[in-house]
Amino acid sequence: MAAEAKPAKERSGLSLAVGDALATAFFVFVSSTFEEASLPATLVTPTVQHAESMDSARMLRFELQVAEIIGPALGMPALAAGLSVLVGGLIIFGPVADWLGGPGALFNPSHNLAFAALGQGKKRTHLMRMIFQIVGGVLGAVAALVFIPVSWQRNFYKMALGPRPGVSLRVAILTEGLLTYLLNLVILYATKNKYLAYWSPLVATVALVTTGAELTGPSMNPAFTFGWFAQFGTIAARDHFLVFWLGPLLGGLLAGLTWRAFVVTRPHQQPGNAVVVDKSAASDDSQQVTEPKKAK
Repeated sequence: MAAEAKPAKERSGLSLAVGDALATAFFVFVSSTFEEASLPATLVTPTVQHAESMDSARMLRFELQVAEIIGPALGMPALAAGLSVLVGGLIIFGPVADWLGGPGALFNPSHNLAFAALGQGKKRTHLMRMIFQIVGGVLGAVAALVFIPVSWQRNFYKMALGPRPGVSLRVAILTEGLLTYLLNLVILYATKNKYLAYWSPLVATVALVTTGAELTGPSMNPAFTFGWFAQFGTIAARDHFLVFWLGPLLGGLLAGLTWRAFVVTRPHQQPGNAVVVDKSAASDDSQQVTEPKKAK
């Protein structure tokens, strides 16, 4: 008689939090190079002659050389090659984050609030994971400043910027909140289908970032933005926390409440029925939704 497989050991809250910190640090570190990698040579070439200093000229020439190498090697124009680098980096992030932080690793506090609003996982575990994500964001930004070549750090400060010129504080908060709300709805939907788990958030992130680029960036991730704010502090602390904390966290919370109200349906409890709440998104309390047993 074959031996029964042992059930997977449930991960502790601390283990999940440490995994989140590693995944967040990796995300912040890798994503810091996306803008430089995707910069097309056609946008760099005319600027070399008008660089304000020798240092900026050297940086622009370096970017031009990178674009000239990547484009022919991939057999495509520089812009397409740069976008390929960007999308490729986002695609491989999921498996690498799972390897670093374990299955179910999160790197955005707004996701924790969305899952908590659904009643998935312990509240104290979510809080601990959010704190560790923030620490991971700071460590990722520090690692980028230490290990990434200076010539590729030209745009790092942009990740700590506030609302773009002409955008009011109220509009900025609403932008971050709405975009994060939509992102979390996609994340919640993707957890129900393993085939969409990686692709849906990727497509949604690119679309939402493009939508909010002229308003707040956007960030949609307090841990990410705080990592860079801690290094550059380019805006007032009050504005930073209102736009990049209040907005996204409210967006994540409202997404969870919306999903709970309109998507998660619970069968009516009858004598003899057993209903288990779905907690599949929270790795520390992983359970499944089951059909109610018929009363005998």
